[in-house]
Amino acid sequence: MRTPTLGQVVRQALDVRLGAMRVSMPGRIESFDAATQLARVTPLLKEEYENDEGAAVVEALPVINNVPVFIPGGGTFVDTFPIVAGDECLLIFSDRSLDVWKERGGVVDPVSADRHTLTDAIALVGVRSKPNKATEYDAARRVIGKVGGPRVALSASAVHLGVSHAEDATEAVI
Repeated sequence: MRTPTLGQVVRQALDVRLGAMRVSMPGRIESFDAATQLARVTPLLKEEYENDEGAAVVEALPVINNVPVFIPGGGTFVDTFPIVAGDECLLIFSDRSLDVWKERGGVVDPVSADRHTLTDAIALVGVRSKPNKATEYDAARRVIGKVGGPRVALSASAVHLGVSHAEDATEAVI
């Protein structure tokens, strides 16, 4: 057996450390609590690692509980919409533990040295895979509403109320 070089040892250590660091991945909402705005989310990419015998093992990651869900807004405005089981999302993993921040908000001390762990995820709902792409997508206007239902459409020159997909109201409302 050959003794590894310093470069090989450093490279292996970096590979192990980087392999354990999480940045982002797609997820699926299992349940959402509108009162707390926290979700249970299943990561949709499996984990691959080498077992003690050197064989590759692929396993599903566990459901992550108490994931804060991104709710767009600023100042006194907020944009809400129903979030339901099965919605896809993007999980972003925080640099530090979110435990104290979730409870208190503001600037907080870290409670652990862990970084980028599964339990420190934030979910951004709306990221979609090809099979779950948004139907009735309107590339020419801003549209807010329910798929197959009434909508508000904003074009460059008018606001249209109660329109169906790809339809203009009979009279523009400004």
